[in-house]
Amino acid sequence: MPGNVMDLEGFPTLLDARYTEIKAEEYQGITDIIPLIYQQRSTDRLDQFHTSVGGLTDWEEFTGQINPQQIYEQYEVRSRPREFATMVIVTRRMVHDDFSGVFQDGLRFRPMVRAGMLTKQKHATELFEMLNINDTRWFVRSEGVPIVSNSHTTRTPNVSTTEGFDNLTTDALTPVSLIAAGIAGRKMRSSEGDRMDLHYDCIILPVDLVPTYNEIANTPLGFDIPGQNQNQASKERMGIRKVIVLPLWTSTVQWVLANEALMKENCLWYTSEEEDYGSLTEFDTLQIKSRGYMRHGPSVDNWRWAYGGGF
Repeated sequence: MPGNVMDLEGFPTLLDARYTEIKAEEYQGITDIIPLIYQQRSTDRLDQFHTSVGGLTDWEEFTGQINPQQIYEQYEVRSRPREFATMVIVTRRMVHDDFSGVFQDGLRFRPMVRAGMLTKQKHATELFEMLNINDTRWFVRSEGVPIVSNSHTTRTPNVSTTEGFDNLTTDALTPVSLIAAGIAGRKMRSSEGDRMDLHYDCIILPVDLVPTYNEIANTPLGFDIPGQNQNQASKERMGIRKVIVLPLWTSTVQWVLANEALMKENCLWYTSEEEDYGSLTEFDTLQIKSRGYMRHGPSVDNWRWAYGGGF
């Protein structure tokens, strides 16, 4: 090979050849919740802007002249993917004299790769950690209230928000609270004040509530009711087809009913740059520096996909 061709052995900055393999291996032990919750998009913009619009009310009887309706703009959401990075430094002597092989064959990347994956999953889980808080770390909603709240509003004029604009309860997860949340969804109102008949077909839980929900969902008869009455909170009666467990959700009491289609429509995950790993050897110190970088973030538009409990 000609001496002036740069190859892996002589080029000081290179992406670790085993990164893809290491990432695949580490993902076997990590639950990736992003595709379960979010619609994933890539972006090359600094900020993302979304504006929702309302709908129309009932059609009027035709009497020879159609009266036009007006569609009103609702609320704007502005989000910005954030940057994250880390680095480790290892001396050349430690790598050379490492008889255990810890720093050889790309293994020094493994802790960094795993930490990066867990960091991303924590960021994806933050939506639920802050579901009842008007947090602005990732996005700003012009409505000015949390995703689950009893203070939601509409910009469509002359619409009462006294009913059908609440999607929050402090009740713990029980058959009674599940049934009440399901009924509230059927009575949820659009920005024009019309009932949406919204059906929640998905429940999102921290690990602590999985046994509780499994008992509620899979008890067909007599749950907390004498006489072996049918359990109206069972998964068949409630129509809950999917259970999503968030392993990193720190809450032990909070739960969320969701309409999966609306959730995927309104919860977006933007990736500006995927995880990028590299290594170089400094010329003067001979230290081996390994680094990782990524840039991403969530954005949430409408709130009607979720009904939060235990908050």
